[in-house]
Amino acid sequence: MADIRKSQSGRASLRRSVEIAIEQALDATARLIAFLDDLDGDAEAEDDGLAEPMLAALITGDAQTRWAGFAGEAA
Repeated sequence: MADIRKSQSGRASLRRSVEIAIEQALDATARLIAFLDDLDGDAEAEDDGLAEPMLAALITGDAQTRWAGFAGEAA
């Protein structure tokens, strides 16, 4: 019976540790978002997305198809 209680308290302790880590991660995320919002001066202003960098090939043609590992014609 003592082993069961020890196991349950160990699980409860682990669960609480995980909950604390999640709370800390959420707090850090909120602080980071607030910091980034303060950088541009207006937290509610959103650009049209063109100012954001995009993940794309700098050249056109079949380069992206080759990069993705597909053979044949460009998509």
